[in-house]
Amino acid sequence: MGFPREQCVAALQAAFNNSERAVEYLLNGIPSQSPSSNQGLNTLAGLVNLPQFDQIRQLIQNDPSSLPAVL
Repeated sequence: MGFPREQCVAALQAAFNNSERAVEYLLNGIPSQSPSSNQGLNTLAGLVNLPQFDQIRQLIQNDPSSLPAVL
């Protein structure tokens, strides 16, 4: 899309790695306020769609103390 890498990384971080939301942030700007609780739930629900989800789930099941590092 032609955006600098730094802006793309910042948008992905602000969008909690939701690529569709990150594109929206690139086009419209990153909102200054934090997400509401409903948006946070949607972000958590989106984790299931990540290709790494099964690996993350298995890691946490095998070592529950790793949860803070994963989050």
